[in-house]
Amino acid sequence: MAGQLFKQLALTISFGMLASIFIALFFVPTLLSKMDLSKFSTDFGQSFAQKYFVPTLRKILVWPWSKLLLALGVYTSLAMVCFVFIPKEFMPKADERRFMLNITMHPETPLELTNNVTKRN
Repeated sequence: MAGQLFKQLALTISFGMLASIFIALFFVPTLLSKMDLSKFSTDFGQSFAQKYFVPTLRKILVWPWSKLLLALGVYTSLAMVCFVFIPKEFMPKADERRFMLNITMHPETPLELTNNVTKRN
């Protein structure tokens, strides 16, 4: 049943991801190869990379595997704990803007009297 409900959504996301991968792998490099990149200033990008990206990457790459696995385990555990507390339902209740009233009467009550009780404002 869930497959029937979410099939269109899954297909939409899948085709969107495939298009994104195609653009990233083929279209963007082709465009960059056609552009003259010498007229763009790369001072900001290089200084940012040298100041922040490279030192952070070096710190991460020298970590022993045990620390990386520990960090991955902690994040996975936190995600599982958060998942437990998020309310979940298969199909949310829809507000139909109506209410139901149950009236219990004696089984031998005549139909006319039951009808009058239900029609009363």
